[in-house]
Amino acid sequence: MSGTEPQLIREELVELSVFRAVTAGLPDYGYVLVNGINNTSGNGNVFVREAFPTPEERSQELTITTLAFGFNIDDGGEPAELGTNLTRYVHTLICWTFALEPRFGRRLAHTIKNIARRNLDLLPLYDFNQDPEVQIDTLNVMKTQVRHEVNNSPRPWDQYVWTTALAVQDFCYPA
Repeated sequence: MSGTEPQLIREELVELSVFRAVTAGLPDYGYVLVNGINNTSGNGNVFVREAFPTPEERSQELTITTLAFGFNIDDGGEPAELGTNLTRYVHTLICWTFALEPRFGRRLAHTIKNIARRNLDLLPLYDFNQDPEVQIDTLNVMKTQVRHEVNNSPRPWDQYVWTTALAVQDFCYPA
């Protein structure tokens, strides 16, 4: 990380850690990421992106099933311990699956849910401000939910869409 760039804040660490866990877990279920670390051929069946696509992007042809991390909403936090400022936050992260066909999209959305729940409902929390990044804590997966987003839009990206919501619990001392 550059010395002029501000450090990532805790919320960003949560987002990036969940993004990493999902992305790293997809190959275990048979998915080949177009932009994956181990993919040297450039071929694959899923494209993963950190941000929700823009309206301009969504008006173009969808050529590969795309997983987009769209939103992170936290609950504002609540005190977790008497006498300290330890705070419990629940972050709800929404992963959007834009698929070329319904069966594949539904399967991918449920796979994301399974990745979050497979290790005793725990996901590693990394500090990406350190080089190399280190695991500093764990996030407890509280709830996962898949929803089919029905839409009558003619845009190609809106034909087969699912959202997977992941609610994770984080305890930290606010700075």
